[in-house]
Amino acid sequence: MNALDNIRDNITDESAAYGYTLSIWGSGALLLNKYSMDPGAILAFVFGGVIGFALLAAISFRGLFEEVESPDVDHIAASMIHIFASLGSVLITYLVITSVENFSKPLVFLIGAHVTFTYNLLLVLEELVSEDIYRLENQ
Repeated sequence: MNALDNIRDNITDESAAYGYTLSIWGSGALLLNKYSMDPGAILAFVFGGVIGFALLAAISFRGLFEEVESPDVDHIAASMIHIFASLGSVLITYLVITSVENFSKPLVFLIGAHVTFTYNLLLVLEELVSEDIYRLENQ
């Protein structure tokens, strides 16, 4: 395998996780910058992320205890950049925390849930847009 094949495989495998990591880290950093968060607040943020992920799983698989099949999905390179998904979810976090004056652990929980939920919804939108662009350029 040559170096470009290796890089292609790496970024294809890591694409969704890289964007999600940027979203979670960016939103968490914004929260930490705005509020002096104690461990309980940090745990509320993480728990919110877990609940957001569980909600997505329950919706997309029509239940949490359904069998999961994972077909190989073809991507185009533009869909792996995650400009909308990563920046969009962090921007929403920024807008929320700059408009809310009082810190609360429920707020941090909701932001954790929103980042997971919003990132994944924007990821779908990003994929659809990039596929449309690809189709237009190949007509």
